[in-house]
Amino acid sequence: MDALKSRFTVSQVVGRRVSLRRHGREFMGLCPFHKEKTPSFTVNDEKGFYHCFGCGAHGDIISFIKDFEGISYKEAIERLAGEAGLAVPQPSREEAARERVRHSLQDACEAACRWFMEQYQVGSHASARHYVQQRGLSEEIIQRFRIGYAPESRDALKQTLMAEGFAEELLVEAGLLIRPDQGKPTYSRFRGRVMFPIRDARSKVVAFGGRILPDAAQGDAPKYLNSPETDLFKKGHLLYNMDLARRAAMDTGKLLLCEGYMDVIALAQAGIAYAVAPLGTAVTETQMQLLWQMCDTPAMCLDGDSAGVRAMRRASELALPLLSPGKSLHFVRLPAGQDPDDVVRQGGAQALLDMVQSAPGLADMLWQEVAAADAKTPEERAGAEHKLMQMADAIQNPIVKAHYRSYFKDKFWSRGEYGAMRAKSVKAAREILPLLPQAQDQRSQMRKAMMQCCKLVLLYPSLLHDLTALEEFSRMECNDATLMALAGQVIAAVDASAQPTRETVQAELDAVGLQAEIQRLWATDMLTIPKALLRDTSLHQLPMAQRLWRQAANAYQLAAMQAELIQAEFDLAQQMSEASFERIRELKADVTRIEREREQLYMEDEQEHG
Repeated sequence: MDALKSRFTVSQVVGRRVSLRRHGREFMGLCPFHKEKTPSFTVNDEKGFYHCFGCGAHGDIISFIKDFEGISYKEAIERLAGEAGLAVPQPSREEAARERVRHSLQDACEAACRWFMEQYQVGSHASARHYVQQRGLSEEIIQRFRIGYAPESRDALKQTLMAEGFAEELLVEAGLLIRPDQGKPTYSRFRGRVMFPIRDARSKVVAFGGRILPDAAQGDAPKYLNSPETDLFKKGHLLYNMDLARRAAMDTGKLLLCEGYMDVIALAQAGIAYAVAPLGTAVTETQMQLLWQMCDTPAMCLDGDSAGVRAMRRASELALPLLSPGKSLHFVRLPAGQDPDDVVRQGGAQALLDMVQSAPGLADMLWQEVAAADAKTPEERAGAEHKLMQMADAIQNPIVKAHYRSYFKDKFWSRGEYGAMRAKSVKAAREILPLLPQAQDQRSQMRKAMMQCCKLVLLYPSLLHDLTALEEFSRMECNDATLMALAGQVIAAVDASAQPTRETVQAELDAVGLQAEIQRLWATDMLTIPKALLRDTSLHQLPMAQRLWRQAANAYQLAAMQAELIQAEFDLAQQMSEASFERIRELKADVTRIEREREQLYMEDEQEHG
C-alpha cells in the first residue's frame, strides 16, 4: 500500500475519473459521490487525501477507487497495483488457493454466459427471441445486459464447457450443472429458459437467473430459476444491475429497487438507468446497506399487488433499526396489478418518474399504514400512537429515533380543529420572533463579523486559498442583501484569478460596478483593521490577517449558533417535543465549544503580541 501511494498522487487517480482544476495548492471539482452544482470536492496531494465539504466523503487513493468503482478494499488495491505494475502479495497458501478457485468459477460463469448469448442467436431458438422482442427490448439493451438462452438439452452446456477445459466438478460448484443422487450423470440446471447473467460490483458474471418461456410446458417448473449459492454468489449480498446502476445513481441522486430482472431491463430501455432488483428473495440487511451506499434515499418500486405491499412492509421493518441521519427510503405505490414495466409501457418513463417524485418517505408510509385511517376515538388514537412509538423505538440511532417520535406526535396533534388553531398561533408567534431584541442582536453580530471577513479578503485574497476559510465565507449569511451580494462577487473575483492580488480582485469588482458598495464597506468601522494590514501590500502581514480571520469567523459562528438557539428555545415554547429538547442540548454544547475556541484564540493573540 505504501508503494502504491508513492507511485500515484491523489490528483492522478482522481483526475482520471473526475474533472479537477487547480485552486492554490489543491484541486477542486464536482463530487462524484453526490449530486452537486457548485464544487465542494477537494484533492490535496501534499496531505494525500480527498475531501468533500458537501457529503463528507474523505479518504486516500485506495478508498477512492473502492467507493467510486463499487468494489472491495482488496479489489481496489489490486486495481491500482495493476496500473502500477506491482504484484499484490498473497497472505497465505490457503487464501491463494481459494482465490484461484474463485477465478476458475468466474471463468466458468463467463464462458457459460458467452454460450447462452450464442444460443440466443441460433435459428432454431426463435421462440426465445420472440419473447424478448415482445417485451420491447432493443438489440443494444440485449447486448448491454448480455441476455441469452439455455436450450432444452440436458448436456449441451456441459459438453461445450468441458471441451474448453473446465472440469465437470467445477461446473457443479459454479451452479451450472446439477449432480443427482445415486450416481446418475450430471445435467444442466438451466434448460428452455431466457438467461439473465447476474454480475457483481466489478461487472463479473457470478450467477444466472433463467425465465421459462411462456409457451413452454412448465409443469412444476418455477417461472424464474436462480443459480444456487456458491463461493462466488451469495444472493443476499448482491443486487441485480448494481454495477451499472451505481454510476447513474451517483449522477442523478436517484435509485429504484424493483422486483425482478425484466423490470430493471425495461426501465433501462426507457432511459432509467438507476434501477436494481433483489435476487429472488426479500430484501436483506446487506442489500439495504448496498442501496444506501449508492443513494441516501432509494425508492422501493415493487409490484402493485398484495405481494408487493407485503414486501414493502417487510422492507420498512428491516430498514427501521438501520436508519441513520440522512438515510431513509421512499415507497412508490403502483396501480394494483401493475409492475414498473406496465407503467412505462402505458404512460412512458415520465409516468413512473412522476410516481417516484410524489412517493412518500418511510415515516409517512408508516403513518399512512397505521394512523391515517379513521382513528377517531381516544382509544383508537392511543392504540395507533402506541404502535407508531414502538416502531420508532426500533430505530437504533438516538437522533433519528427522537425525530421519528416527535414527527408522529406532531402528526397526531396537528389533526382536526386543535391542529388548525395551533398552526395559526405558531405562525403568528413566528412573525414576532424576528423582532425580539436577542434575535436582532445576534443578527447584528453576524453582519458585523461578515463585514470584517469581507474586508480581510479584499486586503488579502490569498486567505481563500485555505479551503476551510473559503467554505466558511461561502456559507456566511446576514440580513443585509447588499453585503450578501458583495460577498458573492468577492468570491467570484478571487476565483477568477490563479494568483489573486488586491489589485486584480479590485479590478474584477470595479468591472461589475461595485465601487460604491466597497466604499460603503470601508466607511464602516464596526470592527477595525490594523493599519499595518492597510499599508503593507506584501504577504508579510498574512499571518496577522489569518489570525484576524479566525477571530472574525469564530465570532460569526458564535452569533449564528446563538441565533439558532434562540429560535430553538422559541420553538420549544410553542411545541414540546423530544427532538426540540435534543436540538437545544446540541446547540448549547456547540455554543460552549465555540466560546472556548474564542477564548483560546484571544489567549494565543495576547501571548504572541502582548
